[in-house]
Amino acid sequence: MPSHSNNRIMQPGRCYHYYTRTNTNEKLFRNTDNFNFFLSRYQFFINPVCRTFAYCLMHDHLHVLIQVRNEAVLTDFIKAKYPKKASDSRELKKMLRTIANKEFANLLNSYAQAYNKYHGRSGRLFTNSHRAREIKSREEFVNMIAFIHRDPVKHGVVQNPAEWAHNSYHAWSFMDEDDSTSLSQTSWLADPGLKPAETDIALNKLRAIPA
Repeated sequence: MPSHSNNRIMQPGRCYHYYTRTNTNEKLFRNTDNFNFFLSRYQFFINPVCRTFAYCLMHDHLHVLIQVRNEAVLTDFIKAKYPKKASDSRELKKMLRTIANKEFANLLNSYAQAYNKYHGRSGRLFTNSHRAREIKSREEFVNMIAFIHRDPVKHGVVQNPAEWAHNSYHAWSFMDEDDSTSLSQTSWLADPGLKPAETDIALNKLRAIPA
């Protein structure tokens, strides 16, 4: 079972680069069904507690750029999903600090159980350690968007981010100075509200990758 006990607690309202990988070198996603199922589970568990700005699913690891939702939204979510704990003010306060971590653990547990059943395997799928690094500036935020989308190129899977189907680059590629289409209109991803110049910086970092 994945644990977040030794990792950064993701606080309400703050942005994070979240990363995890398989426990061994085996594949986390073996086919298109696995990729699609993970995204459906991701939306179910994570969308209520986090806004997602970018993601990349690789064969043995994954990256997401998220912002934990505010306390009011999280409180409503906890009251609906965990009413017994929400009835205790001390428990509610504690859960507000840890709910994002809890739902990520729920996501990974749910996927691992389904994956094991689907592929007839047993044992731990994800490593017991997951990284959540806080993003503290707009520059870091823009650079992280490029970093996540560049990951398939970095690992030699493709020569261009657009060639990798399992990331959010395809939604981001709609964003340029002459196109006002927002991510929230083109997909389930959250619109980061970047200025056109900032969007250009993120995309240009990707376009500059040599073929």
